[in-house]
Amino acid sequence: MKKRLFIIAVVSVFIGAFYSCDIIDNSERYVEVPMSEINKTVLLEDFTGQRCVNCPEAHEIARQLQEQYNHAVIVVAIHAGGLSRPALRTPEGEEYDYKFNTTGNWPAGAFDRKAILGDVAKWSAEISRRIENPALVNIEMSCEYDENTRKIDISTTIRALEQSDDELKLQLWLLESNIVARQTVPNESDDDLNYVHHHVLRKAINGTWGETLPKINKEESVTVPFTGNLEKEWFLNEDFAKHVSIVGFVYRASNNEVLQTVEIKLIKE
Repeated sequence: MKKRLFIIAVVSVFIGAFYSCDIIDNSERYVEVPMSEINKTVLLEDFTGQRCVNCPEAHEIARQLQEQYNHAVIVVAIHAGGLSRPALRTPEGEEYDYKFNTTGNWPAGAFDRKAILGDVAKWSAEISRRIENPALVNIEMSCEYDENTRKIDISTTIRALEQSDDELKLQLWLLESNIVARQTVPNESDDDLNYVHHHVLRKAINGTWGETLPKINKEESVTVPFTGNLEKEWFLNEDFAKHVSIVGFVYRASNNEVLQTVEIKLIKE
């Protein structure tokens, strides 16, 4: 179903090898954009850090974007680089940060890995453009999880909506929400020790760069199974299972552009 909505947003920029996180006035952050027609789901990788003073506001904007676009925006918080702390970092996140050159004036946002912006006021306009693009593939995902053995079975079905000779890859991520951990916040001399972090990348379960899909002709589909066990040390909540979601996306191997994204809960609500 196609929908039309209004929106808002945020991001940041790479400046040499320096890390900074200057306070930005609200009037420079928020921009209203025209109505958008929702044709696909946008992946927003929010490169962030616990030492980044502007990042809490970006987290809030990302939440608003998800609500206003009826969750046709999937947000993944990637803690990496000099403004992050070890507990929320992952080796995969560090690789993505290096690959996409996002470190600098945070927050920094990558939109379907097609646009990595250097201006926080442009988040909403970029999402508005990308969400109107036609979806080239469709993804359906389901999972079964045994809390006693921590075994997980994921089934991902990808259907090609257009003919393409591009090499495509499937990426599967585990995210964890409701992580209580310190965060530098605006207008406060001390960190907020009870800050709640959401949709934080914790593990790329089918490899840092995912797995190559077989060629799929238009209107054909392929189903990719995954079976594994979740390790407690990947997560920060003792009762992690109810806070975990799975993000799956298909992207072009040639330029890393994300074609479609889906997110499901580890445990059905």
